[in-house]
Amino acid sequence: KDGNKERFAGEGGIGLIASRVTLEGPIVKNKASFMVSGRRTYADLLARPFMPANRRGSYYFYDLNGKVNAQLSRRDHVYLSGYFGDDKFRVEQRFDNGGGFGGGFDSRLRWGNATAVLRWNHQFSPKVFGNATVHYSRYGFLVGVEQRSTAAGKTDVQTVKFNSGIEDWAARYDVDWRPHPAHSIRAGLGGVHHTYRPGAQQF
Repeated sequence: KDGNKERFAGEGGIGLIASRVTLEGPIVKNKASFMVSGRRTYADLLARPFMPANRRGSYYFYDLNGKVNAQLSRRDHVYLSGYFGDDKFRVEQRFDNGGGFGGGFDSRLRWGNATAVLRWNHQFSPKVFGNATVHYSRYGFLVGVEQRSTAAGKTDVQTVKFNSGIEDWAARYDVDWRPHPAHSIRAGLGGVHHTYRPGAQQF
């Protein structure tokens, strides 16, 4: 969705477990505009008062979207867009066995994505278009557990974390030629640099 180039506008919605809001408007009237949108669930906040003091659990997600587009000339347009989102799950447990013995654990699960794209569109002629694009994306996944045990006034803490992810940088240039409304020819060149993080543990 492109932002409104003529006037500022906004919309939103409030639900039982999630809300959202979108804002858009001109940066330079009829030349450049922006759009930003976000949402979040809050079932975790609503359920918290009903949970026992020694046991807590929660889950929520949120995401953000943004876009800027600008007309540099009659034949040139630039677009910049981004996305960021996370899901988070957490469980906490505490216990007391009396006599100075007790403990608990705190476990977390998190995963999310982030992307950013910059694209330049140039019209060489009514039938030939070119696009130059630079793209970044990241996916991350994390599992963590912290365990505490107390005995004779001393607390022992053990932590284990596992995380993994993929990170990409990409660039490409392609040209579209439409010699006829029913036919099109596309050619281009591109490359991607992948970075893999298969996992890590910390004790």
